[in-house]
Amino acid sequence: MDTVPRTRLRLTPSAVHVAWQALPIVVFLVVLALLPAAKSDDTCDGIGFGCDLNPRDTVLVIGIAVGGPALGIAVLIGEVTLLLLRRGGGASTPVTAGSIAAVTGWAVAGVPVFALVACSSLS
Repeated sequence: MDTVPRTRLRLTPSAVHVAWQALPIVVFLVVLALLPAAKSDDTCDGIGFGCDLNPRDTVLVIGIAVGGPALGIAVLIGEVTLLLLRRGGGASTPVTAGSIAAVTGWAVAGVPVFALVACSSLS
C-alpha cells in the first residue's frame, strides 16, 4: 500500500495577519444581512427628495466609504509592522506576529477613522 506523506499546514505571519483582517469583513457582511432593507415608518427611502436611506443602505454606504479605506490602510500598516518585526527578530511565532500586525494596523488606521465618523454623527 502506497501512502502519501501528509504535509503540514505552515502558518506565516502574513497569513495570520490577513485572517485577522478578514474578520471585520465577515462581521460587516453578517450585520448587513441582518439589517432591514426597508424603513419601519412608512416614509420614503433612498437618496434625495427628502428621503433617507434605510438601515441596510446606510451601513452599506458607510462601510464602503469608511470601512474600505480604513481596512486598506490597516493592512498596509500591518504589513509594515510585520516587516519591522522580521528585521528586529521580534515575535516568536507566526500567530503572535500576525496578531501584533493586525492590532497595530487597526490601532493606527481604524480607530481614528471610526472616531471621526462617530464624532461627525453626533453633530
